[in-house]
Amino acid sequence: MDQKFKKILQENIPAFALQLNEIAEQIDNEEKPLEKEFIQKLLDKVRPLYVDAKKDHLHFWSKVRILKNDKHIKEDVTTTEVLDAVEVQIDANYNCINIELEKLHTYHKDRAELERNLQRAQGNKALEEFDQKTLDVLRVNLEETRDFLIVLLTLAEEKMQILLTTSEETKATKNEQMSMYT
Repeated sequence: MDQKFKKILQENIPAFALQLNEIAEQIDNEEKPLEKEFIQKLLDKVRPLYVDAKKDHLHFWSKVRILKNDKHIKEDVTTTEVLDAVEVQIDANYNCINIELEKLHTYHKDRAELERNLQRAQGNKALEEFDQKTLDVLRVNLEETRDFLIVLLTLAEEKMQILLTTSEETKATKNEQMSMYT
């Protein structure tokens, strides 16, 4: 489990943060950002990233909870505080990703509904405003998620040694206890 945890921390989360940053820059640099094809391409690019990130966050969260429930770790106030801080950050980031995924899933339905209602009234101006708002919110959320990831990485990297050594010490203690009975 520690190898997968290290991979998530050292490879997956930094790569995810970089990809989010690249997509946010792509939105800013696009000449025709309100074209339906461009928005669709962005949504298709972002959705799998968020799904993978949710999986990694759940794994990370489970690792932290396992450590928090260890009786030796519960006795160490410093480590418990570190784990609490990491867990709060994971929770905030996970919730942010869930909210963004929900917006991505409802974009087409909301746009189609708006389009049906507007055929009788205003025309394309409202659709352009809807698409612009969608892009603006997407860009802000990409940057917000990226920032959450950076904070999480910083927090985890500072305390990673505590997390990993505590986990190894716990395993060693359990192995010693088991060997006493054999």
